[in-house]
Amino acid sequence: MMRCVAFAASIGLSVAVSEKPNVTDKAGTARWVVNQANWGVIATTSVRLNGTAFGNPISVAEINGQPYFYVSLLDESMHDIQVDPECTLSLSEASLDCTALKLDPEDPRCTRLSLTGKMLNVSDQTEHDKAKTIMFNLHPGMKSWPADHNWAVYKLDIEKIWLIDFFGGPADIAPKDYFAVAEQDRGTPVSPAHKPTHSQPFFTKKADTARWLVHEVTWGTMATTSVHLNGEAFGNPVSLVDGTEANGTGTPYFLVSTLDTSIQDISKNPKFSLTVSQAEVNCALHGITGAYDPEDPRCTRLTFTGTMSNVSDAAESAFAKTALIAKHPEMADWINMPSHDFFISKMSIEQIWLIDFFGGASFITTEEYYKAADAAAYFAQKMMQTVVV
Repeated sequence: MMRCVAFAASIGLSVAVSEKPNVTDKAGTARWVVNQANWGVIATTSVRLNGTAFGNPISVAEINGQPYFYVSLLDESMHDIQVDPECTLSLSEASLDCTALKLDPEDPRCTRLSLTGKMLNVSDQTEHDKAKTIMFNLHPGMKSWPADHNWAVYKLDIEKIWLIDFFGGPADIAPKDYFAVAEQDRGTPVSPAHKPTHSQPFFTKKADTARWLVHEVTWGTMATTSVHLNGEAFGNPVSLVDGTEANGTGTPYFLVSTLDTSIQDISKNPKFSLTVSQAEVNCALHGITGAYDPEDPRCTRLTFTGTMSNVSDAAESAFAKTALIAKHPEMADWINMPSHDFFISKMSIEQIWLIDFFGGASFITTEEYYKAADAAAYFAQKMMQTVVV
């Protein structure tokens, strides 16, 4: 019995039917993740950000290992793709069962998969119709999305595959080996959906919503300008925290290693993006008529763009270390592993992009963002207002 079934069943969770392959089967593991996940982050070379890598959550479905998407040509990432179709789709097992397995999203055993290639419009009618049917079956909310948003079916023509599913560093998988893996039954993947610590602010409160989401999530996806991909955009999941439960600062903190592929990218090309999605939290629990799809505008998407720096101030470093270990207990051991060269870093935010409702993206200034109350303070204030009323 596979590990996720055994553990999840033991604590009364719904379980995946499809068995995760052994760690020695890298191609099989990659196919399993694509088969099981229903969303990821697409990393593109941004037109708006003058070539900086930009991450954006996207819903996905696969047929025989081929990832398909139902996307609006109005979407910012699709604007990028019209200029440069090369992109990376990043998927994480953290969107499935790592919580149930008590594995940190950054633990190598919590599989990370990045597929790089060209995003192509599906022009063959038979392939288009089949892919659209599969997408709508997996993402039923798509059936009601407004027709005037220029929807199209796209697929990722996979050129390179990067995988971490165990200790020892990433594996590069040949696409021919990946596609040679037998098709799997999807079953019913485990969902990490949970009630957030605090209720979500009203959608008009953009800065508050951004502060709320970064406080609630445990991981995001870094989009970097890749060294190993010769300058193309690369996506890679990373664990994060914005402070302690009582003091959410809004600043993302990380415990990262100089051995990590994305950190090596950042050392050469400092500008990067960090993307978080409400799909990690409670979108699957939302909606009077059903769950919010990860690509539904009401399932909040948040992307920061900026640079990374070491946390050198002693007091700030102690605060960040306490916060990181509180939310990511495994890190207490990692921080004492000199062979992996872990260090505490933070993101210096320069631009903030948010979608939390219909009508397109909002751009939040850093001044607005840092003036907004942290999640705990915001809801304490709302409770006080309610009591007074």
